[in-house]
Order: sequence, then structure tokens, then C-alpha cells
Amino acid sequence: MVDFVFGERTNNNEHDKKWPPLLQSVVEENGDELKFTLEAEDDMKNTPLHLAVSEENIKMCKKIGGAHPSTITKRNNAGETPLFIAALRGERKIFLWLHYLYMASPGVSSTDFAHCLRRDNDDTVLHCAIAHGHLGK
Repeated sequence: MVDFVFGERTNNNEHDKKWPPLLQSVVEENGDELKFTLEAEDDMKNTPLHLAVSEENIKMCKKIGGAHPSTITKRNNAGETPLFIAALRGERKIFLWLHYLYMASPGVSSTDFAHCLRRDNDDTVLHCAIAHGHLGK
């Protein structure tokens, strides 16, 4: 089922990301099929939103995050949320959009948001930046 949802993505051009027709069209819809598709996971527990962030596809991030904000906090096998991945990769625009969409969700607090920026092992984005040498002296 996951292959049917995620399909084969091709990158002909860095800014031209191709998504499976099912995922592309379902983001425009509403209902149970939308929830099922946007919560689908690959073998690493990445959701379509994790993949959109990883591919730097802000348009798809906006659509998925706006259609189903709870996917913003889903963790993959590495304990990373899409917000964490955006921050870790320095994807400022994607991070800010996901932050905006998540914080606009009913019942969300700043404590909930802070939890999204930690891995399951309690490493924060700052820990990772230091470990990977992203902070200058």
C-alpha cells in the first residue's frame, strides 16, 4: 500500500518535483481518504510530509500541513518530525510555514511545539547542528 501512496518520485529539475498522481490529487480533497493517505508511512515511518520537507518542496509542505496539521508532529524511525527535519536542514521557509500551520491548530501550546524539535533520544536541533559542525567559531 505504501508504494501505491508514495509511488516513484522523479527529479528532472531541482525545482520540479514529481509526485504520484494519487498523492497530488488527494491533497486537494477532504475526508477519510485524505487522512489515510497523508498518514501513510514508508518503511522508515516517513509520512508524505517528511518526504516533502526532505525534497524541499514548500508547495507540497503547505498543502499537506494545511490539510492535515497533525502530520507536522508525526515522528519517523529516527524520532524526527517534519518540523525537526526542516530546522535541521536549514529550510527556513518550510520551517516557518509548518510552525505557522501547527501553532494555528486548536489546542496547541508552545510546550507542544518545543517537543517537535527534539528527537526521541532528547537531542535538539541545536545538538545536531553542533554534532555536524554547522556552527562556526
